[in-house]
Amino acid sequence: MFNLNIWHYDANCTVQLAWGERQQLSASLKYPAHLIQLYQNWQQCYRRAYPALMRGRGEDFSFTPAAVDWKHETEKAEKDLLHTFEWWLGGEELLAIRQKIQREAQRSDASVDLLVACNSMDLVKLPWEAWQLGPKDRPLANLRISRTLLDMGEEPVWVEPKPKRGIPRILVILGDGSELNLQADRKAVRVLQKVAKVEFIQFESKGKGDGETRGWGDAETRRRGDTETPGHEDTETQGHGDVETRRHGDTETRGRGDAETDMHGSENFSKEAISYLLPPVPLLGGVRGGFLLGGVRGGFCLLPPTLEEIADFRQRLNDAIADERGWDMLIFAGHSRETSLMGGIIQLAPQVFLSISEIESALLQAQERGLQVAIFNSCNGLSIAESLIKLGCPQVVVMREAIHDGVAQVFLKQLCYSLATYQDLQQAMLDACRYCESEKLSYPSAYLIPSLFRHPSFPSTLFQFERSHWKRWWRDWQPSPREAIAFSATVLLSLMVPVQDLLLDLRTLTQAFYRQQTHQLPSNPQPSVLLVAVDQESLNQGKQSIEQFETNPIDREYLAQLVNRLQKLNVKTAGIDYILDTPEPKQGLLAKEIRSTVTKVGTWLVFAVNQTKQLEVLPQIAQMSWSFGGDTEFFSWDVQFPEDATCSKKCPFAYSIALAHTLNQEDSLPRKVQPRLENRGELQQKVSTYLQQEPQLIASLAKQVDSPLGLRSIIDFSLPPQETYQSTPAQKFLKGLKENFPQIQEQVVIIAAGGYDEADDNFSMPLALRYWCRVENIPARENYRCPESFTGGEAHAYMVHHLLSQHQVRLIPDWWVIVLAALLGKGITLILLQQKQQRRRQWGKRLVIATAISGIVSLQVYVSSLLLIPWFLPSVVFLVYFAPVLRKNIYG
Repeated sequence: MFNLNIWHYDANCTVQLAWGERQQLSASLKYPAHLIQLYQNWQQCYRRAYPALMRGRGEDFSFTPAAVDWKHETEKAEKDLLHTFEWWLGGEELLAIRQKIQREAQRSDASVDLLVACNSMDLVKLPWEAWQLGPKDRPLANLRISRTLLDMGEEPVWVEPKPKRGIPRILVILGDGSELNLQADRKAVRVLQKVAKVEFIQFESKGKGDGETRGWGDAETRRRGDTETPGHEDTETQGHGDVETRRHGDTETRGRGDAETDMHGSENFSKEAISYLLPPVPLLGGVRGGFLLGGVRGGFCLLPPTLEEIADFRQRLNDAIADERGWDMLIFAGHSRETSLMGGIIQLAPQVFLSISEIESALLQAQERGLQVAIFNSCNGLSIAESLIKLGCPQVVVMREAIHDGVAQVFLKQLCYSLATYQDLQQAMLDACRYCESEKLSYPSAYLIPSLFRHPSFPSTLFQFERSHWKRWWRDWQPSPREAIAFSATVLLSLMVPVQDLLLDLRTLTQAFYRQQTHQLPSNPQPSVLLVAVDQESLNQGKQSIEQFETNPIDREYLAQLVNRLQKLNVKTAGIDYILDTPEPKQGLLAKEIRSTVTKVGTWLVFAVNQTKQLEVLPQIAQMSWSFGGDTEFFSWDVQFPEDATCSKKCPFAYSIALAHTLNQEDSLPRKVQPRLENRGELQQKVSTYLQQEPQLIASLAKQVDSPLGLRSIIDFSLPPQETYQSTPAQKFLKGLKENFPQIQEQVVIIAAGGYDEADDNFSMPLALRYWCRVENIPARENYRCPESFTGGEAHAYMVHHLLSQHQVRLIPDWWVIVLAALLGKGITLILLQQKQQRRRQWGKRLVIATAISGIVSLQVYVSSLLLIPWFLPSVVFLVYFAPVLRKNIYG
């Protein structure tokens, strides 16, 4: 693999050949000014060699006789251009570069790739693919020249494609088919149906007969014979596929610079294609890419579609490109043209254009979902190629010049044929170009027009359809109707959130029972969290000592008393699970106590916020320059994590507390990342910046953030609350002796609502906690009644405990294990069905017992490895798949 980079400045060029690890050769040479003139002369002759496209659908491609034999002139101009091009690159200055490439091509039996990148459009337009580096009598047959970009921009977009599985999928967009025979393109692409699933999308616009007229923007009328009927937009369905649309009217050259699209061929797509019927209006004239257009019916051309039609089709096209199933290849055929600001333009319908920048988001999604190749069988595609490569598309095939409709059909036909015979994209394009070169009499200079652009991030990977030998395998592994129903139903159930929650609740209840019965609870636990619960009794006592006591929002003076108590007990890390976002009476008392605590004790304070609803703590109460904010929202009973371990962006409440407590243990922490009132700037951002330089300080937390395979981490309710955190009512916290909290300076203190009626974070009590409540309290207190609600403060206390103790229970999704159970059940069934009946039934009984034992094993794995492996739904699927083994008649 070689990279040839050329920079053109004034009359000079700098050429650099790079390969391997930073190996390179450089040279300088003059740029011949007459090369530009020769190129322009060839370009003019080439365009005149192809007559105006006066062709209806299905007409044969032919040349119209002219006063000047432009075909001959094109051949002559081509030879002059290539001769001067070879002379320029064949000088003494590039001898070392040429020899290096030649030696590698002669030494290697495999193909040698040369990627050319230029910094100016004059250089980019030159026919680099035709450069003959070897001797004329011994050409370098295995040297393949393609292109890439020299300048990817300041911030290039890069979306790593996800590997796609299953049958490759191809989206074909056809545009503006009024004067183009895009049925030939459709037929050419259908060759690929034997190696891929091909789907089309096209905007269909049709006139209803000669002589029809329709006003633009006014009342619409249709005329058939002597009668008139009120105008309307006809909508009809036809064919199969997704969306069809065809565009007519003014264009450039196939400028195949133009587009026809229709979505066909997939059972997953809609069975009908929508066509927008656009009545014709008198023809005023039109050109396409500099060529005069024909294809007019009865002296009429078609009106542009309405705004509603355009908006609808644009959305359908955008959705099709961004289809969540992903595409391997995108093919466009029709009109297009170059633009400097919008990344190239394609035409969808009469006077309906679409720039690459408008579908940038959809293209990025397509690339993320596996898009590897984009082929634009249209005119002047250099800006399109540049845009797509900068967006991260791995490989793009475009036409650098205008291309005649007939030539475009021939090129696409040969390209698709080679791809269908499992050639890689580069070789397929070379095959198509060589065919056009062999037919110079019919297609002058056409072989010089196509170019392949490759993304510099993975230039060595070329797209290629893989041969498949899985049909026989699929016949064996194809699920039966009963298996398919069982699999689909269990997967669907596993993806439903209420079912997920119910299964998780039942599983943690089972785990709690298993822990208690097997005596696998922590011995002598030292809770690292003290939960100060503001319960109803604490509020009642607060009302007696505080005038004008408020419950909702929580009274600020009461909170001030709790913060003052934190100061007296010398608490180092504390979280306040109340969102202090509204100005309230007596908030000055709270602000004073908070500042006093930070000043005298240096307490790390974490305040509850809601970033989704943009609810932040009031600056009059606390400043983020010396405190943290933590988002209190959480999904289900998941332990919440930030995007990165340093909390550079959104940070969950429990994680913020764990982070603050971890930093609090460091004696050598710089003053700038400590909570001090004189701080300037946001403390959390300063801490994040510091931790990026000193990641070892939070290695234990970072390890938990980087979850393997993105597995959820859940709150472990199989541990009883008293094993994870110490809880005390707010009234006892205020009045209790210091001796009652001997470990408080090493603990995290969370002040939170304790389950009173007006609190906003009361949840249904998990079944496991109901079980622990009965086990711990009912025998000792016969009249004790377990709480009916579980508070957000208790959930955060659990989370903080798990984070500080690295107790992370990872939840494997049910559908993962369901898929594994289905594969395992099917595989074992296929093996055992080859055995004799007696042996088969013996193994069947053993595996039924093994399935039951696996449930107990999964309970122990949960305790020992902190990994929750679903059992119930996967076991159902396994037994359904395994059922044929237990039958007396395997065909029954």
